[in-house]
Amino acid sequence: MNTPLRHSLQVLAACCLAATGFSALAAGTVNVSFVNPEQFTDADRGYQRDRNLEQLAKHLRALGQRELADGETLDIRVTDVDLAGRIDPFALRWGANELRVLKGAADWPRIQLSYTLQRNGAEVRSADERLADLNYLSTSQWPAYANQPLSHEKHMLDEWFEARFATQQVGSR
Repeated sequence: MNTPLRHSLQVLAACCLAATGFSALAAGTVNVSFVNPEQFTDADRGYQRDRNLEQLAKHLRALGQRELADGETLDIRVTDVDLAGRIDPFALRWGANELRVLKGAADWPRIQLSYTLQRNGAEVRSADERLADLNYLSTSQWPAYANQPLSHEKHMLDEWFEARFATQQVGSR
């Protein structure tokens, strides 16, 4: 095969792959809002709270890109966050940075939220939910979130998202 023709075929093949890859990446949208975050049970304090909430929002948006279909919009209103573990008050007394201690007792992660799922502008489903992972220290979330901030909360959100929204892709589309 001559070189110009081979080059043209390679360009055409690359364009076809790019087009199919682009359509495979098309996904739904997740909008996340936090209602009165300064009153959350435990999302940490100050700039740390803002960083933690942005991490949770970013994670939820990524789940939407992966799990929702094109044309779907999920609006999530988070009304409370209680991070896994507790701040060690003794570390604070000695001037150390905040140290979060995970004991597996009554310190599991919890998130309270409401959501509305729309498909092409029509409401499909809405609900208020309280997420909690009582076995957060014994779930097999590693290595997926090893050494990442909010690993237990992300794992809990993954399981919730998959249970509520990923199953819709089978059969209903």
